[in-house]
Amino acid sequence: MKGGKIMINNKRGLSGVIVTLITVLLAIVAIGIIWAVVSGLLERNVESIDLSTKCQGAVMSFDSVVYNGTDCNLRIKRLPVGDTTAIDGAEIYFDSLEETDESGDIISTLVLSRTCTTMPEIMDIKVYFEDVDTGEREYCPVVSTSEIIDNS
Repeated sequence: MKGGKIMINNKRGLSGVIVTLITVLLAIVAIGIIWAVVSGLLERNVESIDLSTKCQGAVMSFDSVVYNGTDCNLRIKRLPVGDTTAIDGAEIYFDSLEETDESGDIISTLVLSRTCTTMPEIMDIKVYFEDVDTGEREYCPVVSTSEIIDNS
């Protein structure tokens, strides 16, 4: 003992324990950050995959269109492909201008009648599903289009 000071000769053991603890804590924090990012990405992708799966089975086609001078009578058929989850609704566009919104569980066929001033030339069907949590419409990316040929 020189000048009243006590020297500790075992500094390495104490320093190694502290470095190990800091390394373990940093690893735990890094794992937590990575987990938060990855789980958020996976959750969004699962919702997207779910809608894509439903949309594969939501193929609609115009089966018949009858125009009697004042009314358009449409028969729209769901083609039997993919997932058969009931479609929550479809928006039907006449000549890309007028819109009819038909909601309800569309499982196989949708028959509707509406007043028409002329026979439509082009009709589009835009299918949607409603989000169970928010109630918002989630539209399928594919729009079924039919060009009407007047055979009269």
